Amino acid sequence: MAIIQIPVDDRQKEKIVFHSDMLHYGLYLPGPKGYFYGDIPWHWHDEFEFGYILGGSMLYKTPRCEYILSEGDGIFVNSGTLHYLHPREPKNTASLCSQFIDQSFLSGALGSLIDLKYITPVLENNRLEVIPFFRQDPKSARILDQLLEAIELGRTRQPFFELRIRSLFSQIWEYVYAQAM
Repeated sequence: MAIIQIPVDDRQKEKIVFHSDMLHYGLYLPGPKGYFYGDIPWHWHDEFEFGYILGGSMLYKTPRCEYILSEGDGIFVNSGTLHYLHPREPKNTASLCSQFIDQSFLSGALGSLIDLKYITPVLENNRLEVIPFFRQDPKSARILDQLLEAIELGRTRQPFFELRIRSLFSQIWEYVYAQAM
């Protein structure tokens, strides 16, 4: 199976590119056909990742756990977590959308009250690698709907989309924080 090339350095760190230096939110949509043609190799990044499976199914692996996610499921990947993705059968339908935010996106500023109280504890929780969101779980379903809404806002960029995306991720973060503590 082919390996998808993602830009990583010699430490396997991926450089996430935000659409704006002033809004640390990145939306990575699938290619024109929406398919994965191979594995996404082991890598990590400083940013928090929220993946959403648009089609097919994927195996997400970290050094300590693995999850099979199907269409409609999603996942939170903590900052600094080494992870690997493998499309499952049928491989030609595997499609993923990822949204990335950094530590300052929700807190406004490093060292702020929000940062120190709610963001840093998640970031520094070495036990928390990922949180899977399964569509059949009612609590996860709410998060998944919010992720879909954020994807649509990021894709269409309607007026006030920046405020609305930040609001959605603030709500999602409450769930992430509760799972981390």
